[in-house]
Amino acid sequence: MKKDNRGLSLVEVVIVITILAVLGSLMTVGIGAAVSKSADECAEKIATTLNGARISTMGKQAVQVKIYQKDDSIYADEVITDSAGNVTTKTNVVGKKGVEVQFMLRGGSYQDIGNESNPLQLSFSRTSGGFHKTTVGGVTDYCTGIQVSKGTKTKTIDLAYLTGKVSIN
Repeated sequence: MKKDNRGLSLVEVVIVITILAVLGSLMTVGIGAAVSKSADECAEKIATTLNGARISTMGKQAVQVKIYQKDDSIYADEVITDSAGNVTTKTNVVGKKGVEVQFMLRGGSYQDIGNESNPLQLSFSRTSGGFHKTTVGGVTDYCTGIQVSKGTKTKTIDLAYLTGKVSIN
């Protein structure tokens, strides 16, 4: 009786390695998309909050948006003052653990947002809809951008300070 124990052929090994490479690349793409989803969602929620605040301000309410980090989450509070002077606050969680948010004042560079006691504060002009100047670290100027990132994914929210337009890139 003769034993035929030659193992795998070269063709079979190449096919197995090719299949493993394809599966590995698909997993890498899937994991990358899952990680970047948090940055996309956070940027979208911040832009939506700012657009809503602008619309409300041009109506009958004054709205100030405070963006800050607390307990590994990013918050965007809407402080609403109605025509009678009543103030209410809506707290929105816009980003979860691992999401980083930075902002840029006109002509400056990106810097981290503050905590709850020192947030980035944005408000709008009732007449033009444009942004008001904001004061951060003793510097008063217009905020021109917000950058949201997680892992290697970065989304930029451009703020047109004269018109109040908010766009995501």
